[in-house]
Amino acid sequence: MTNETKLEMGKRHVREGKARIARQRELINELTRDGHRTEAARRLLEEFEAVQLQLDAHLDFLRRSN
Repeated sequence: MTNETKLEMGKRHVREGKARIARQRELINELTRDGHRTEAARRLLEEFEAVQLQLDAHLDFLRRSN
């Protein structure tokens, strides 16, 4: 069990999601630079970005609820 509030957890999830997206972009750049295919990595990035929109919306909801 954690002592995080829902708002703190929401902020952490958004922060972690942004870091995950940034890292995925770095990986895509590395793959591209090294001449590898990037289709799967780009699809995964799109999924991460879609989830991030949901995380951002949920954080906004949590902020309005406080």
